[in-house]
Amino acid sequence: MKVYERLASAFAAEGVSHIFGIMGDGNMYWIHVWVAKPGPMMVDVRISRNVLTLPYRRIHYGLDE
Repeated sequence: MKVYERLASAFAAEGVSHIFGIMGDGNMYWIHVWVAKPGPMMVDVRISRNVLTLPYRRIHYGLDE
């Protein structure tokens, strides 16, 4: 098992259902394996400041932008 496969399995085992982030070459392999599992969702954010603010706005205000 490759490291990125172990990482994806660890996130799934912890019950992580959503991640907010910017896809890059450093995380694309484990995200690909993780979202292939039933249930997980990746919310791709195009601007780095939204990586921190988008989850907060979704939880507290139900807003995407």
